[in-house]
Amino acid sequence: KIELKMPMLYNELIQEMSQYDCGLAGTPYPLKDFTDSMPNKLFEYVAAGIPVIAVNSKEAGKFLEDNELGLSVSDASEVPMAMERLRDHSVKSSRWKFTMESEIPSLLHLYGDLCAPQQRYISQI
Repeated sequence: KIELKMPMLYNELIQEMSQYDCGLAGTPYPLKDFTDSMPNKLFEYVAAGIPVIAVNSKEAGKFLEDNELGLSVSDASEVPMAMERLRDHSVKSSRWKFTMESEIPSLLHLYGDLCAPQQRYISQI
């Protein structure tokens, strides 16, 4: 079942999307612009914790399959079969490395390194 929703505020979008089985990214027919693209929508679905089906988007499909975040199809008629294959697929553990939260330890280390020399300089004055 495909359900279309009215536009909503971005801060509500990820939570809303997390209630669905999967997301679609790409185009129903081949377009040169989508061959190498990585649509923002793909990363929004990943943030929502749902698998993604890339339609006619070769690079996005490769990314999804390499990271166990979804599947790639080359024709819109393949979407129902891909949806069935993803029915019990969870991306919650795979998606962690693509979230801002996964970068917090690195950022804390960087900030510590940046602040440490300044603190040593101040203590010498």
